[in-house]
Amino acid sequence: MTLTGAYKIFDDGEMVGEMTVYAQGMMTVFEGTCKPDREGPFRVAALSGGYLILLGVMLPTEDGYYIRRSFSKNAMAQLGIREISEFRLIYPDGEENQDDEKTSIPDETVQGNGWQDAPEPWRLFKDQELSEVCRQVKGAKMRREEDGDISLAIPLERNAPFPAMPIFCFGTYEKIQNKSYVLFRLRDGVLIQ
Repeated sequence: MTLTGAYKIFDDGEMVGEMTVYAQGMMTVFEGTCKPDREGPFRVAALSGGYLILLGVMLPTEDGYYIRRSFSKNAMAQLGIREISEFRLIYPDGEENQDDEKTSIPDETVQGNGWQDAPEPWRLFKDQELSEVCRQVKGAKMRREEDGDISLAIPLERNAPFPAMPIFCFGTYEKIQNKSYVLFRLRDGVLIQ
């Protein structure tokens, strides 16, 4: 059975975007964009077998919101995605648009203390210059805070220069899963202290 194809993304019953599912090597890739009437933060979930299966947080862009996630065959089995009927936006406040479906939250999407991988951290910034600076960042993590802000953790490598030097002074040091990071906070795509 193949899941590849284009699917609609719904927000409270209204179609607001599209998710494309395709194979890339041995991975299944979910890549989608949407333009809901409401502002985020929100996550996107696949409706599969009566369950809403969370895939991750949609990141703001100039044209709306974007997500790209890749899963191995084993990860897809762990998530429980067998067939997909549609995708839905899930908001943190009461998750009102879930109806009666059960929600499955995959272990590998959210790591310890809510951190998840941020393979394209540059998309978090509204400022073009900061966005360009952060294109060099590898191994970053992000977490959506309760107030809607985004925490971005950039790894601190002992024998390598810090990849985002222009924003270094705005960060704080923190250990996440026994690795050193410089932590930044963003509100609506703008770096705050």
